[in-house]
Amino acid sequence: CGLGQRGKARDARRDQHRVRHRAGQHHGEHVIAPEPLPQHERVLCPYGKDQRQPEREPGGEAIFAASDRTQAGIGFREASSIIQADRRLIAATSIYDAHNSAKKIVRRDDGSFLEIVSSDGKRQHGRTPTFVLADELHIWQGEALLEALESGLDKTTKGLLIIATTAG
Repeated sequence: CGLGQRGKARDARRDQHRVRHRAGQHHGEHVIAPEPLPQHERVLCPYGKDQRQPEREPGGEAIFAASDRTQAGIGFREASSIIQADRRLIAATSIYDAHNSAKKIVRRDDGSFLEIVSSDGKRQHGRTPTFVLADELHIWQGEALLEALESGLDKTTKGLLIIATTAG
């Protein structure tokens, strides 16, 4: 029985167990050690040459994924707010947030970007994200989107998948 058949909040415990079980199977290389990052590493740093990390690949793709555009937009608005609070980040990025169009933040100097996606997993095949935030996985309709994003992460050497939820 996949997420498509369940997809209800009452099944959140089973979904969490399934995610925990799958994480231990073959994605160990995507789990980071519980250590704080060194202070010199930054997301979207407008200057300097940081070491390459999932968030610092030139031309890299970062994706916020959710069951629908509204849910995915929550993470996008948070990222936009962080950028809007720092003049250096404003100067280093372009934010595209028009109604009914792709929501995207682009780093001007190297083309790296953060984009939101939702629901249609088939359209996400062929991508190569270095970072994916999967939000509220327990309400996704099926597993196609997660599978497409995971297959893209597997193409990179330092891909990072974070699953965020309020379930359970």
